[in-house]
Amino acid sequence: MNNVFRVWDGVRMWYSREASEDGDYREFVLGMDGTLMEHSLDPLRAEGESIDTAAGEVMHSTGRTVKDADGNERELYDGDIVEWRPEQSKPMICEISQKEDSGAFMMHITWGWLPLAVNKDNTTILGNKYENPELVDKETKCQA
Repeated sequence: MNNVFRVWDGVRMWYSREASEDGDYREFVLGMDGTLMEHSLDPLRAEGESIDTAAGEVMHSTGRTVKDADGNERELYDGDIVEWRPEQSKPMICEISQKEDSGAFMMHITWGWLPLAVNKDNTTILGNKYENPELVDKETKCQA
């Protein structure tokens, strides 16, 4: 299973394996009790503190990479808004969501849920629901 996370703290998105202000690279790891911990990748530094997930949102990576609007490959996360272009159908704007009951990543569209059927050729990341709330239709979450 892919254990890559990002955290929205209400102001900024924090990514695993991102350099911190002190130049140390950190990653987020899920503890045995379900808490998210910040972990230093430098073996000479101490472990980080627990991240207060009540103050923000934790998003898990789907383990897939697709392109963003600029053509750069990016990791796809829970909460991302994508343009999905299925064969023989018009493009759809979808939110990537991890279902609580099964843990499966799904595409939330106007009329329901679809299995995650994205690849580099048929999907573009437009943004995410936290940094780009204008991408989310307030009535349906996503639109066809």
